[in-house]
Amino acid sequence: MDWRKKGDVTPVKDQGQCGCCWAFSAMAAMEGINQLTTGKLISLSEQELANCDMFGEDQGCNGGQCGTDLDHGVTAVGYGTADDGTKYWLVKNSWGASWGEEVYIRMQRDIDAKEGLCGIAMQASYPTA
Repeated sequence: MDWRKKGDVTPVKDQGQCGCCWAFSAMAAMEGINQLTTGKLISLSEQELANCDMFGEDQGCNGGQCGTDLDHGVTAVGYGTADDGTKYWLVKNSWGASWGEEVYIRMQRDIDAKEGLCGIAMQASYPTA
C-alpha cells in the first residue's frame, strides 16, 4: 500500500531550520484524510499552524509538544514488504527532497519492541473524517 501512488500525498516539503516537524506531520495527515474523504488533494499551510503556536516554551519552531523520548514527527503514507521479506512502513519526512529516498524512508515494522523502530509506534495519532 503506497498512498503516493494513489495520488493521496502532497509533494515533498522542507521545514528548513524551523523545529516544526510536528506541524508538517499533522498537516500531512490532514491533507491525506481530506483527499480520502473529499477527493481533493489540497496542500495545507504548516506555517499558519506554527504561527498559531505562540504560548508556552515550545513556540512555533521550538519543537512542539511530544513525548519525553521522542523528538521528531513524521507521517506514515504506506507500508510494504521488501524483496528480502522485511516488512516496512513508508514514512514521509519534512527535511526536503535530498534526504532519504527523496524525503521518504522505509522503516522496518513488526519488530520485537513495543515502541517500534525509533519509537514509530509510540504516541501515534491519525485524523478521522
